Amino acid sequence: MTTILITEDEQVVAEDLKMTLEGFGYTVAGIAPSGEQAIALAGQVHPDLVMMDIFLAGEMTGIQAAEEIRSRLDIPIIFLTAYSESQIIEQVRETGPYGYLLKPFNEQEMYIAIEIALSRHSMDRSLRESEQRYRLFVEHFQGIAFRLSLDLSPVFYHGALSQITGYTEAEVTVGKPSWETLVHPGDRQTYHLEMEKARTMPGYTSEFQFRIIHQQGVTRWIRAFIQNVVDQRNDPLFIQGAFYDVTSTVEVEERLRALNEHLDDLVKKRTLDLEATNRELNLKNRALQITTAGTRALVVARGEQDLLAIISRILSASGGYRALWIGTLGEGPEILAQSAHGEPCFSRSVPHIVDDLPPCMQEALRREGVIVYRKGEEACSRCRFNNEKTGVHVLATTLRSATRVVGGVYAVLPEHLMPDPQEIALFQQMAQEISFVIGYLRSGEREKVALEQISRILEQLATLNDHIRNPLQGIVGYASLLDDPSSGKVIDLCMQVNEIVDKLDRGYLESKKVRSYLERHEHISRQYGKERKFPRTKKSAVTSSTDPHHERPW
Repeated sequence: MTTILITEDEQVVAEDLKMTLEGFGYTVAGIAPSGEQAIALAGQVHPDLVMMDIFLAGEMTGIQAAEEIRSRLDIPIIFLTAYSESQIIEQVRETGPYGYLLKPFNEQEMYIAIEIALSRHSMDRSLRESEQRYRLFVEHFQGIAFRLSLDLSPVFYHGALSQITGYTEAEVTVGKPSWETLVHPGDRQTYHLEMEKARTMPGYTSEFQFRIIHQQGVTRWIRAFIQNVVDQRNDPLFIQGAFYDVTSTVEVEERLRALNEHLDDLVKKRTLDLEATNRELNLKNRALQITTAGTRALVVARGEQDLLAIISRILSASGGYRALWIGTLGEGPEILAQSAHGEPCFSRSVPHIVDDLPPCMQEALRREGVIVYRKGEEACSRCRFNNEKTGVHVLATTLRSATRVVGGVYAVLPEHLMPDPQEIALFQQMAQEISFVIGYLRSGEREKVALEQISRILEQLATLNDHIRNPLQGIVGYASLLDDPSSGKVIDLCMQVNEIVDKLDRGYLESKKVRSYLERHEHISRQYGKERKFPRTKKSAVTSSTDPHHERPW
């Protein structure tokens, strides 16, 4: 309920006024006969309105009391007086009254004056609070609030203008310098384009960034929020918005972007290093498998065909090839032995001569080095191998023993392997390993033949020694029985023959040592030179004696 304080020194008028106010539904907070009492009572009851007589008993006038109450308590005042002189009215106006009533009062006019005063005071208080909030906002605002007319001339700039630009609000508002001249030359086109849209497009709102040049010459980044305000006809009236200094944010973003780029570079480098390391390990693992494949196959292989089958099976898996073909050649164009493993290599029939081989393999047999074909080349259309879906690149090279071509090897690379120098070097290493084991196998065959020849010679030597010593025994025995001068000569000749047989025995022993070495160290099976036990004598068949008639034991 609205409370009103009456300040009137005439008791009758005060009581009449009280009855009228209470009749309107107001509450009378009190009656003060003097200005001093009015100030004290207003401080105690804090009324919503004070009705103040201008001329009061006492030293203080109503005007003075009203000024004190308004400044200290912010309470609206309605003056009461029987005087209407202009001088008095001017004095009253200086105090900012909310109403002025002449005596005698008209009740209807009084009620209207009171309601208007209360309403005005409420609006004034709201306005002051709003202004106070705006003032606090501007004082603590870290950006620049602005308003521009449609010709882009400034209405005001408020906020942290001096901190952001180095110039005061007054300097920029009067155009010394103008805001447009502070905009960085490289961003003026963007700034003017945005402002032109805000000036001409109803309801235009935008957010954008640009640079300005600070008074000290440094560059500052500004983020702008702009919009235009339109009238009832939807025509733009003015442009308003705010500028914020985002230099630190932009610098942090720039550092983060640089850091992210650096991290991306490190990740890419680490990824490449890991890929290179993984590829190197894969190559080394494949190289190890390729290096040992021939030796493993040689241990269990029963011949050249078996050897190639085992090697192709091992290398096609451990070497990482989609398909692998290995073949050996004789003196002519015939293919002696061959094996294919992996995805199907042959479309219709197994090749039997060199002309049946793929063009890349035929080219490899004619010259040194590795031949690299990419699927789809013209020569591939003549290929008899069924490898259209087995890979992208094909490698082919020769198998060599010394300077002689003994065969060839053909491999299809999967999609993830490229014929780079490392892959080609690994393929050459594989061809050298296969060539070595083929040469070793073939040299082993020659050693087996030599062992058979040694075994036959040993058998012949043993038989020959038996055939010589048996007749020699009879001759010596017969000669020793004869009393003839020539019998001694016969016995001497028999001794010479016996020495020759001893030499043959020593040759037999040496040959047997050779055979044993080959069997023990070169892994040559005895089935290629079946060992026989030949009869041996522990003592020579003939023993010399000075007595020609002495019997020589055997």
